[in-house]
Amino acid sequence: MRRYIKAFGLQPHFSNYGVVRKISERRYGFIIDLVTGGDIFFHFSRVANLRQVNTVKLNDLVQYHDQPSLRNLENREAVKVTILRGIES
Repeated sequence: MRRYIKAFGLQPHFSNYGVVRKISERRYGFIIDLVTGGDIFFHFSRVANLRQVNTVKLNDLVQYHDQPSLRNLENREAVKVTILRGIES
């Protein structure tokens, strides 16, 4: 998907969108950014619409707002995550 976004010049339209790729039993996970391919850490408590979607699943398409991590400035951390829909692989 990242190749198509880059090939058609859609980077401005897909900034701050990603796909959930890793989930831990401790209620946190990682989002893979659709434009850069970087990992963004998130905690389930930061999911804005968790009551409506009921759970976070792998391959869910999400929109997020991120900031540098307070623990490690090289890493990114999502401060607000909205689940848009699941993507079937």
